[in-house]
Amino acid sequence: MKNKVFSLIFVLLLVFTMTSCSSDSSALKDGTYEAKSSVDDSGGYAVVKLVIKNGEIDSVEYNSYDKKDQLKDDNYGKDTGNDEFYKKAQKAVEGMKSYQKQINEKKKLELVEAVSGATVSYNQFEEAMQKALDLAK
Repeated sequence: MKNKVFSLIFVLLLVFTMTSCSSDSSALKDGTYEAKSSVDDSGGYAVVKLVIKNGEIDSVEYNSYDKKDQLKDDNYGKDTGNDEFYKKAQKAVEGMKSYQKQINEKKKLELVEAVSGATVSYNQFEEAMQKALDLAK
């Protein structure tokens, strides 16, 4: 009987600890929050616009910019005249689109997976998202 009581207490403490340490989005304040990542080695940065409704992530808009403050889109890398760079740049753009799609589907930052070829973008996305989430706390 004592073992069952101790086991029950242990399980309850474990559950309490896990729920209090998780990144539960229910603690977030409703509103719109915008955050910017730090600048990378090439002068690029990311901006996240996070919308919280009912204490949860409702939507996220994610954009990445180059050192000239130009949006990294389907034209990113085209003006270099270097086809190889353009292909790499577009792979990064696809990764960026994936991060926005993943966060809007999964609603949790820790569930967003990095895409090969877009690691710098992922790091900037994660940094900007965390800053926005911190603002919403």
